[in-house]
Amino acid sequence: FVRRAHELGLRVLLSIAHDCAACCEDGLPGQFFPEGEAGFHPTTGARLFDFSRQEVLRYLLSSIAFWMNEYGVDGFRFQGVTSIIYGDHGMWVP
Repeated sequence: FVRRAHELGLRVLLSIAHDCAACCEDGLPGQFFPEGEAGFHPTTGARLFDFSRQEVLRYLLSSIAFWMNEYGVDGFRFQGVTSIIYGDHGMWVP
């Protein structure tokens, strides 16, 4: 798909959700996600990555590098950026 798009002069963007992960009990709290309530999105219940941990950053950046190196993806659209940047997940309550 990507190669054919490039042949046609098109660029390929991949939409990724690095703001959170599916909620499951997989034994990873404290490794990739904060423990307790801080590890869950208040609205969706999805697991929130702990961006202060080097292994989380390494994991997410290696995912991006994989899509670029293996498939030639040209760029990315990041979903849920407010959850990555703001501690209140972009939900301002007056």
